[in-house]
Amino acid sequence: MLISDQHKFAFIHTPKCAGDSITQALIPFANVDASRGRAKHWSARRVKAEFFNESRGRRWDEYETLGVIRNPWQQVHSDYWFCRNSAVPGHELGTWRDKVIRAKRITFAQFVVDICGEHGRIGPGLFTHYLADERDEALVKHVVRFEELAERWPAICETIGVGEVELPRVNVTANRPDYREDYDDRSRFLVGRRFANDIQRFGYSFDGATRGMR
Repeated sequence: MLISDQHKFAFIHTPKCAGDSITQALIPFANVDASRGRAKHWSARRVKAEFFNESRGRRWDEYETLGVIRNPWQQVHSDYWFCRNSAVPGHELGTWRDKVIRAKRITFAQFVVDICGEHGRIGPGLFTHYLADERDEALVKHVVRFEELAERWPAICETIGVGEVELPRVNVTANRPDYREDYDDRSRFLVGRRFANDIQRFGYSFDGATRGMR
């Protein structure tokens, strides 16, 4: 999570959606930085409540707010392989440490069950949890698909007034298989059910094709 009072933007960091790349690009312009550790994944509602109020002197509607969404099947797969290839963190990171240790011991199919639940229901999804208000409407002005981020990045930089800034590639897992290779029918179904709201809202399909955003 980043906030720039000079340029009047706020970036909401959704997990495994190029957040570290965006953070590295924009952190020189930010004066509020929660980019280290698990605390970097703040929801827009939490950021608004804690940092945009009369005592802080900020008005949410006056800032350009940005968040990224991603194909859920790709996002879950990326999460697994990132955990598999991460060093085991210290005990102070708690549940993240436990997740990394477990991911190194289990198959992707088992990881999907951990994330999505064998008997689970449709969950809030990334959009609802991180980028929406209490009515499930977008709380950020600019909701960008991960798949379109590179194309839209120059316009984003212009909108927030930071000039021409390169978008680096950060935390890209090397030698990761194509996500389609790791899914079976069961894991594909579980992710589809768990993230049904994101899939419907953003027109995602398992193969990555998208329709117009709702």
